[in-house]
Amino acid sequence: MNYKLNQDFKILNNFHKKARKLKIALLCGPKSFEDAVYFNALPFEKVSSGFIYEKLMSMGLNVKVVKNTDKNLETKLSQFDVVFINMHGEYGEDGSIQGLLSYIDKPFTGAGIYGSAVGIDKVLTKKIIAKLGFKTPDWSLLPTSSFKSFSKVGQKFKKPAMAKIRNGGSSVGMHKILSEKEHKKVFNKISKSEYSKQDYFIEEFIGGRDITIAILQLPTQAIILPLLEIRPRKKTFYDQNLKIKSQKGEHVVDYIVPAEIDQKVKKRIVREAKKIFSEAGCSGFGRLDLILKGKTPYYLEINTIPGLQYESNFLMCADTAGISIEMVLLALLCNALDKYEIGTT
Repeated sequence: MNYKLNQDFKILNNFHKKARKLKIALLCGPKSFEDAVYFNALPFEKVSSGFIYEKLMSMGLNVKVVKNTDKNLETKLSQFDVVFINMHGEYGEDGSIQGLLSYIDKPFTGAGIYGSAVGIDKVLTKKIIAKLGFKTPDWSLLPTSSFKSFSKVGQKFKKPAMAKIRNGGSSVGMHKILSEKEHKKVFNKISKSEYSKQDYFIEEFIGGRDITIAILQLPTQAIILPLLEIRPRKKTFYDQNLKIKSQKGEHVVDYIVPAEIDQKVKKRIVREAKKIFSEAGCSGFGRLDLILKGKTPYYLEINTIPGLQYESNFLMCADTAGISIEMVLLALLCNALDKYEIGTT
């Protein structure tokens, strides 16, 4: 992909000078079960919030960490000029915090209320993808209140199949059902876990290549970043354990960027991804995960607040396009203060 970025970099460098006068709140914390997994497993400097904080500080910006568990959250946030949201899962990516910030008229990074509410809901996202005429694995809501109901739905799907939380990310609470005999095993795991009250769905397993596609809104254009392929070194799926091990520095996954994909297929993915991002109401930045089976992409889900920790998927894609982490952060802040709509440029 050929990117013309000089004009955007010039605008962002000028914005950087103005941004030094801003009071920036970095909103993060372990309020959601998704964020809690990482905050409990890693020190602050290893989670994305710690990385973002250090980068913003090194850029000479006035940034303060605000914990999302603070009882006086609204009062604290009202004291800042702009809020950098780095919350994942419920509360952070479901429109909740976006609603609060919109109500108190406070600029914030990332998608708005609608885009967040759509992006967090994997089932709704799949419906949008299907409505656009694109491929997504077959699925059905999966009752977890009784084994009888769970098994009845599960039996309709060829094995292996995936059991996923409807409103969650980072592969938290995900299970691969290898055979009919594993229905009871997976049901018991879900029932005894901290995710037992979450809504689940079962999804057809598509064997293929794990591809992620990222989009970034710059001042003059929304660009699709180079596609990235995820290859776990062992025969397993890309779950939360692999992600945590990777963040700890263990070489359990290979990342290939740009992904080696036929040019016609790549153009198709880029074209379809733009339509999906636009229809889902994404803004600022985002990531779309898919499985590439042969030359056919099967779209899975949208992430409206991709992780921005060191060597995260999103930052690897940006770096390959020649966009530094500093420029990514400036673009998000600039966009927060002057909202652009993805897909219109």
